[in-house]
Amino acid sequence: MQLCERLGLGITDIIYECKRTKQSSLDNHLEIISHNPNLENLVKSGIKAVYFSSRYIESQYKNNSNT
Repeated sequence: MQLCERLGLGITDIIYECKRTKQSSLDNHLEIISHNPNLENLVKSGIKAVYFSSRYIESQYKNNSNT
């Protein structure tokens, strides 16, 4: 946490609630029930970059973002 603070980094999930559709750790085997309700405010707060853990998560963000 100190490293993130020193570098001005934050880490969060775009998914607030989900369930697995298969016994697999792959992101594309997630059924998203709801998205992080704070994400839009975080993006609008002036952050300069968003990095994703997978292309699937990136596509979910872009498909469900109002920013």
